Amino acid sequence: MRLRDGSSFVGLAFVGVLLLATISAPAGAAAATATPKAAAATSAGPPTDTPTPAPTRTPAPTPTATATLTELQNRLLLADTYLKAGQSATAAELYTAILAQERGQPEALAGLKKALEGQTALTATAAAPRPTTAPATPAPPSRPGFGSTLLTKTGDAVATVLPFLLIVLALYVLSQALRWIMFAVREFYYLKLFPFFRQPAQARPFLMGEIADGTGMQGFPGTRVVTQRITEKLLAWNQLIQAREIAVEPAPPVELGSMAWIKVLWTWLVPPPRAYKIDGALMGNQPGAYRLMIRRTDLSTNRVDASRTFETTVGVPEVAFQGMAELAAKWLCYPRDIEASVTVARGMRAAEAGGAAAALASASEIYDAALDLLLPVRQQINQDAVDYADARERLRQANELLQNLPDGSRLYADLKAVIADLSRSVPNA
Repeated sequence: MRLRDGSSFVGLAFVGVLLLATISAPAGAAAATATPKAAAATSAGPPTDTPTPAPTRTPAPTPTATATLTELQNRLLLADTYLKAGQSATAAELYTAILAQERGQPEALAGLKKALEGQTALTATAAAPRPTTAPATPAPPSRPGFGSTLLTKTGDAVATVLPFLLIVLALYVLSQALRWIMFAVREFYYLKLFPFFRQPAQARPFLMGEIADGTGMQGFPGTRVVTQRITEKLLAWNQLIQAREIAVEPAPPVELGSMAWIKVLWTWLVPPPRAYKIDGALMGNQPGAYRLMIRRTDLSTNRVDASRTFETTVGVPEVAFQGMAELAAKWLCYPRDIEASVTVARGMRAAEAGGAAAALASASEIYDAALDLLLPVRQQINQDAVDYADARERLRQANELLQNLPDGSRLYADLKAVIADLSRSVPNA
């Protein structure tokens, strides 16, 4: 066969390809079906000749056309996508570019209008002031009452001051304990160790303080007279007994300077003073009685140890206050004995004047009599010029004085010790 033109040749070639495809497909299917049949034939017996079917030809598929978007459609689709996504500025730029190339394009004009409206809406929303929410006003706190405020302030003050007060209290208690321990040791030293080494025990001294004058008499030296007479009487008694001397000293003045607080703090550490402070007052005027008030204060405890008011009707002020001052000096040494109005001797006042001892009625008179009898003997012994006859007589009279005092009297014990001490220096006393 002879081909006349090229189109006929292409058509024949296309038909040939379709035939080859058709032939290859039934051949595979036939091979697949022939295998089991061959196996069955082998098992059954010798093969038999079967006719071969002719292959079925399948027509070739007809190709279909695929839709394709143009460049303009793609750009419109992209701009529309940005517009739907809310990016109006980008969409407007795309629509503007489309209209620059395709003037009057309806879809681009409509899209540009929508993009501009959206962009305007966004600008207006951004420029609009944001709504401000009013700040929540807290509820006013409840005003505390007077009681709760007072309790709060008191609690704060206590919490601040209490630790400091506890520290001060602890220091004070410790210092007081140390003071009293040292005070007890000092008392033991003066009252026990001195006699053990044959030294006179050191009794607490008397510090002569201020004697106030309340008589109202102009130019009356009552304070000086009383202070001097008490001091002389006490020193004379110290010279007599010697075994238990009582020192008499003026009281130190009160210091009120700017540095006095240091001394006050120092008193917290050192033992308290070992002395009695004597002070008092003069009262009365004529006509009437004169009175002398005496107070004895124990400085170790700052408490009044004893107090007494003496009274007399003697008309002369100097004589009256001198007599009361002597009585006050005796009372300072022996308060209980001098306060007795009558002697507690073996009997009452003798019915007849039978001697000095029989006429005595009080411890005060016994005190004066013993001082008049025994002090000269003590002075003679100290000077080694003893009149033994006179000394023996004085000691005998002093022994008779002891019979008018009770055995438990402190004045009795001191006079008995003085007589025994003097008798050792007077033979046959």
